[in-house]
Amino acid sequence: MVSVIIPTYNRVDYLKECLFSVLNQTYVNLEVIVIDDGSSDNTHDTVKEIDDSRIVYINAGRTGDVGKLRNLGIDSAKGTFIAFCDDDDKWKPEKLSIQLSELNDFKMICSNAAVMDEMGIEVAQTLHDNILSKRTLDLSCLLMKNLVITSSVLMTKELSILKFPEKKSSVAAEDYELWLKIASIGENISFLPDSLVLFRKHSSTSSHGNVKGKIELLENVLRVLGSYSMINDPEISLTSKKSILHKKIELLRLNLSVKPSILEVVKSFIRILFSLSNVRVLFYYFKFKLKH
Repeated sequence: MVSVIIPTYNRVDYLKECLFSVLNQTYVNLEVIVIDDGSSDNTHDTVKEIDDSRIVYINAGRTGDVGKLRNLGIDSAKGTFIAFCDDDDKWKPEKLSIQLSELNDFKMICSNAAVMDEMGIEVAQTLHDNILSKRTLDLSCLLMKNLVITSSVLMTKELSILKFPEKKSSVAAEDYELWLKIASIGENISFLPDSLVLFRKHSSTSSHGNVKGKIELLENVLRVLGSYSMINDPEISLTSKKSILHKKIELLRLNLSVKPSILEVVKSFIRILFSLSNVRVLFYYFKFKLKH
């Protein structure tokens, strides 16, 4: 059995679409665990009205912590495999069937996704462009870019016990932190190029919506990468520092896009590009370039 974990908060219309996309999978041996973060809309009644015994509804109360919600789902799961779907995303009907047939030498598998707008209309065939064949994601690859779309993930129950960090936030990069942790213990992740998920892009999507959400998410990603830049592995440390450099430049670009005062621009520029840590990053980056 596959246990599908769906955290939700006040998105009843999106949630209903999400639930039906999961319940209508061609692979039917599953349970769908809806973890409600204390919604104030009619989420509870809407879920209870769906006549399907595979649905498990849990009201966690208001936590504001998506990592904690997913962990509650993991604790409640009865399946051999664990899958995740965000409440505003949808699955294509064959998503689980395809992934289960590919899950041979891996304990975790993910895929590409098509992009839809707020109305559910597909606006792009792939979220990650130029990935045309199946590939393996290791730690070095993930440190440079998070290619794992949470709503596409299927993993063994055994692997899921590593759990998501709990940080009382919906933009804490807790999913990225878990994927890095999994890769750091030597578990490679299989990535399928097929778009098995429909990723909804809208104003409240932290990684693709408003600039403020992007900035907060990127700052959290930088904190995660910082811990890997200090480990006693030259290749991983160097890769982390290289990634930090690129992301700090992106953070500068985002900060400039919100039209701050001249003083704030100068402060951001000095802090992000000319801090001592970035001088080291530049040094290691050019040293890496000379070697390769």
